[in-house]
Amino acid sequence: MDKIASGLIAEDEEQELHHGVGIQARPNRRLLRRPTLAETERIARECPPERLSVSVIVQAIQRDVGCSRATAYRAVSGAFAAGILSWRENAGSLPSAES
Repeated sequence: MDKIASGLIAEDEEQELHHGVGIQARPNRRLLRRPTLAETERIARECPPERLSVSVIVQAIQRDVGCSRATAYRAVSGAFAAGILSWRENAGSLPSAES
């Protein structure tokens, strides 16, 4: 009976992984974490100001946090919405980290 029960459990676990349930427990899968607003601000401040752009900040977030490009863009979008990042009026379309 124990063999049958353990076989059913293993089969259920395999189906859960196949259908996307229990993804957190999956080996070799990178868990995506969005950086906090403070982390996003710090990363933006560390970027070189002469070539500062949204894509530069996104790439820096990806390198620093290890998240996907979409997650990094959401972090930058959240920083703009919270007023942590803003567009410089005298520099056209370049973002700046608020002081």
